[in-house]
Amino acid sequence: MNYFHEAFKNTLKFLITSSYEILNIYTYIVFVGLYCIDAKEFSSFLTVLYFMIYHVLLGFSLMMYIRTESVEEYSTKDLFPPVKPPSEYDLDLGNINPMFAYEIRERQNTIYKVCDICVRYKPPRSHHCSVCNKCFLKYDHHCSIFGSCIFFQKYKFFYQFLVYNLLFTLFVCGIYTSEISKGVNRKALLISYAINLGLLVVMLIYNGIMLIFHTFLILNNETTVEYYAINRYLEGDNTFNKIFQEGPITTKILREGRNVLNPYNLGYY
Repeated sequence: MNYFHEAFKNTLKFLITSSYEILNIYTYIVFVGLYCIDAKEFSSFLTVLYFMIYHVLLGFSLMMYIRTESVEEYSTKDLFPPVKPPSEYDLDLGNINPMFAYEIRERQNTIYKVCDICVRYKPPRSHHCSVCNKCFLKYDHHCSIFGSCIFFQKYKFFYQFLVYNLLFTLFVCGIYTSEISKGVNRKALLISYAINLGLLVVMLIYNGIMLIFHTFLILNNETTVEYYAINRYLEGDNTFNKIFQEGPITTKILREGRNVLNPYNLGYY
């Protein structure tokens, strides 16, 4: 049973990770092969222009996709030597007033944070990914489409990919919609356009939601994990307070004002 469960999980993971490449290959076959070459036969300047715009937008989208994938995944294991968690330091505080002993331990623990799993120094905004089993600087989220974590070094290229891919998808969807509305004589072409359009609309919706969400995060200087931690805190749930190493959430003084609770939000300009 465990074997089939693992096989199913690995297959599903492969399909999700390769979905972008598979959809791009299928779109290329339909748009270039069926639309530009078979149906239109490059008979007009407009078709040639569409062909060129398609490849420019696809090129930018693929460049950002490859750039995001190719960034070397430097984790805290690569940047810092092993250290002992503060809890492992032996402090003989048995003869000290319990209140003072508590204060001493608290002050010692706030000198620096250590990931209990990686056993490495954990700078502010770095977090441990349970999938990759590593801590990354300014960790945002683990992206199933890329099959890797989005963190400080990758975030710029990830956001640019969302922008270019949205433009590319809008362009192709617009042409398919126009062709279908005009009427397609060949049934096989109509079916191909409709299937490709349906798949691209799904990607368009997902891409659009992600782009809007991450634009909001950038404007507020938040990461995905910080966004959800602040939301939970505003609801009265302190489960994810440890996401922040500094700021009002660590002291639990304030319960309102998103821009105040996030110590990294310095305004739009």
